[in-house]
This record gives sequence, structure tokens and C-alpha cells, in this order.
Amino acid sequence: MAGGSFVSLAILIEWIVLLLFCCNASLASNAAEAEALLRWKDSLGNQSILQSWVATANATSRTLTPCQWRGITCDNAGNVTQINLPNVGLTGTLQYLDFSSLTNLLRLDLRENQLTGTIPSSIGTLYKLQYLDLATNFLYGTLPLSLANLTQAYELDFSRNNITGIIDPRLFPDGSAANKTGLVSLKNLLLQTTGLGGRIPEEIGNCKFLSLLALDENRFHGPIPSSLGNSSELTVLRLSNNLLSGNIPPNIGTLSKLTDLRLLTNQLSGFVPAELGNLSSLTKLTVLRVAGNFLGGKIPDELVLLNQLRVIDLSSNQIFGELPAQLGKLSNLLVLNLKDNMLSGQLPVGIDGLSSLEYLDLSLNMLSGPIPYQIGECSKLRFLSLGRNWLNGTIPYQIGNLVGLLDLLDLGYNLLSGGIPSQLAKLTSLAQLNLSHNNLSGSIPASLSNMLSLVAVNFSYNNLEGPLPDSSVFHLVDPNSYSNNTDLCGEVQGLRRCTTRANEKGGGDKQSKLVIIVASITSALFLSLALVGLIAFLHHRNSRNLEMKAAGSE
Repeated sequence: MAGGSFVSLAILIEWIVLLLFCCNASLASNAAEAEALLRWKDSLGNQSILQSWVATANATSRTLTPCQWRGITCDNAGNVTQINLPNVGLTGTLQYLDFSSLTNLLRLDLRENQLTGTIPSSIGTLYKLQYLDLATNFLYGTLPLSLANLTQAYELDFSRNNITGIIDPRLFPDGSAANKTGLVSLKNLLLQTTGLGGRIPEEIGNCKFLSLLALDENRFHGPIPSSLGNSSELTVLRLSNNLLSGNIPPNIGTLSKLTDLRLLTNQLSGFVPAELGNLSSLTKLTVLRVAGNFLGGKIPDELVLLNQLRVIDLSSNQIFGELPAQLGKLSNLLVLNLKDNMLSGQLPVGIDGLSSLEYLDLSLNMLSGPIPYQIGECSKLRFLSLGRNWLNGTIPYQIGNLVGLLDLLDLGYNLLSGGIPSQLAKLTSLAQLNLSHNNLSGSIPASLSNMLSLVAVNFSYNNLEGPLPDSSVFHLVDPNSYSNNTDLCGEVQGLRRCTTRANEKGGGDKQSKLVIIVASITSALFLSLALVGLIAFLHHRNSRNLEMKAAGSE
């Protein structure tokens, strides 16, 4: 029994010693973390931001503890697990932050500050780090290869810095089943608006959890990695404003969770892949932006299957052919921008199916035929531009039903004829109206003076005549807005003054006209009477001469 008690006591002592050892080690670790943070604070320019970062001791252990400092979060053991100091005005570098003393760190958020210098390679010692955001600073240099050690990181954001060089392929898994290095847990990678260039590594497609890839506004060239078609979790792909070339990989059409695809302003060629619409699972796609490339071919009819689309921007490409006849099926579409292409044919009558549409730009194409009156059913439109096409016929008065138009109504540079509908006066919130370079005739409706939000109008190069509407905007715009018409008049340089308008105001000219008319009638009557008198006089004189001759002969 005594022996058993001796063993139990020995075990208890061992546990106490182990506990004391662990506590001392933890306290030592806490102190090392605090000292590392204080050394970094001393290197910063604006230290007043971190006033709470002071070397106060814990009353019990007499050991430094940073857990109550601004932006610092600790776990139950007192280890620093988070540094959250976004947008607080920090100035300085990361060179004096001893990452090797912060190995329990899970989150580091220093975005939107004024940090400069390079990203230290020692950042790779944060092997537990899950979230790293250094966006919107003044950091420069290259991405350190040591970032590949952050195998638990799910989000990295270095956007809006002066990062240069390339993305090293070794940052990502090599694709082998045994590979456990690289950013194997990566979900969100944001490198927007930096100086990065080179090719986008194919290895990036080996990140099987990748959900968001944003590489906008950089200098990447070469093809879009086809390996991205393997990223089955990808929901957002933004590669706009680069120098990417080649085709859009068709296997992107297999990304069933993709909701946002932006490839604007690159040098992509080929066709818009029909595969984007072939799979019913892709109806989750809400944003499709591939403007500013060299894409050709026709708009795939399959596009109308993407009934969750909110934005389509294919502008400034070389797309030709007709608009899909079933375009009106995209009832959730908010933005449709197809300007600056080579589209032909007529606007589909079913355009009224775009019941949610707020922005429609089909300008700078070769569209022909009439403007369908059904466009007046798109009641949520705020912006409508159909200019620089070959549209003909009259302006549908139903456009006056688009009372939500705010920014622009542009029908200029077409072949439209007939009069300007007075119903346009209902567009009382419209800022800009362009009807120039058409064959419009008649007068500008006086009711347009009710369009009090107008700041710019253009009626030039038509066959218009008569007075301008009685509203200040029509008299204060550039006089060229009325040039090359039949006979417009008004108080605008280059136009004649409207006598009709003066008559309506003063009435003096009416009286003058009446006097002129009466005088004209009187003169005509006087001349008629004089002529009758002359004829009578001549007749009388002739009769007398005959009588005298007769008397003489007798």
C-alpha cells in the first residue's frame, strides 16, 4: 500500500513539474511575442496609433502580455493568434516584425495602411497562418517563395501594391497525390493592380479548393491556364486588364459554380465558347465580362440558357451576326453591353422580356430595321444607347414610357425619320438626349421644355424646323447641337430669331400685319375703282367722238 502511494506521489510530482514547465514555456512564448511586437512598434513612424502597446507586466506572473493591446487577439493560453490593424495609418516596414516569434498567428490583416519595403521571406515561418491581407500599401519587390510554407492559408491578398516579377509556379501544389507543400488550402488569391507579369502558372489549377482568383490590372501575358477548368470550386475568375492572348479555354464551361467571369481588356481571340451555355449547371453564372479583346464569331445562342445572368459585357470586340432571337429570356439581366462590335440584323421584338434591364448599350454596330416599340416595356432602363447603327423608321413613342431613364438616351447617327414624339417629354429625369445625324423632320415638341433634368441635347444634322422649346437648357447648350437643320429658330447663336415667338409674346406684329392686310385690300380696291373709272372715261370719250363725226358728216 505504501509502495502504491509512493508511485502515485511520484506521478503527481511529474505532472506538476510538466505543468510548470509548460506554463513557463507558454509564459516565455507570450513574452517573446510581446517583445517582438514592441520592437516592431519602435520601428514604425506613427507610434501614437499603438498607444496601448506598452510594456506592462501581468500582476501575477510579472510577464509581458499583449492580449489587451489594440488589434491583438489571443487564445486561452495567451498566445497571439490575430493581428488586425486595417486602415489605421501605420507607416514603416515589415522588416522589423519578427515573424518567427509569432508562430501561433492565424490571421494577419494590415490592409489599407502606408507600409513600404519588401515582404520579408521570414513570413513563411507563420506555418499556422490562415488569412493574410497586406492589400493597399506601398510594398514592393517580389512575392517570396517562402509563402509556399503557408499550407493552411485559405486567403492571400497583396492587391494594390507595387509587387513585381512573376508568380513562381512552386507556390502551388505540383498536382501529385503525395504533394503536401505549396498553397494547398488556398481558396481566395487576390493580386489585383500590382506590377506582376509573366505567365499565369498552370500549377494554379492544382489548388483544388480555389474559389476566387482575382489577377486584374497586371501585366500577365500568354494564355489563360486551361488547368483552371479543373478548379471545380471556382466561383469568381477575374483576369481583366492584362495582356492575355489566345482562346478562352472551353473547359471553363465545366465550372458549375462559376458566378463571375471577367476577362475584359486583354488580347484574347477566337470565339465566345458555346460551352459557357451548354451546361444547365452553369445557370449560376451572374457576371460575364469579356470586353476589350479580339473575340469574333457570333454570340452563342446557348447564352440565353444562363437565366441567372445579371451582367453581359462583350463590348469592343469583333463579334458579328445577329442578336440571339431569344435574348428576351434573360429576365434577370441588369446590364447588356454589346457596343463596338459588328452586330447586324434587327433588334428582336422580344426585347421586352428584359424586364429587369437597367443598362442597354448596342451602339457602334451595324444593326438595321426599326426600333421595336416593345422596348418601351423595359421600364427599369436608366441608360439606353442605340447610336451609330443603321436603324430606320420612326422613333417609337413608347420610349416615352421609360420614365426611369437617368443618364442617357442616344439614338444619334442612324437613319431615323418622321417627327420627334412629344411623349419624350415624360422623361423628366433624363440628363442627356442625342437625336443627331438622322432624317428627323417637323419641329422639336414644345413639351420637351418639361424635361428639367436635361444638361445636354443634340438635334444637329436633321430636317427640323420651327422654334426651340421654351426651356433654359435648350438655349444654353452648344450652338452646334442645332446645326445643319432645315429652319430651326431661337435665341441661340447661329439660328434666326423666331418671329412667331415674338408675335405670341408682344402682339405688336399682329397689329402690323393687320394694318398691312387692310392697306393691301384698300389699295387693291382703289386700283379696281380707278380702273373702272378709266374704262368709263374712255368709253364716254369714244362715244362723244363718234357723235361729233356723225354730225360733221351730215
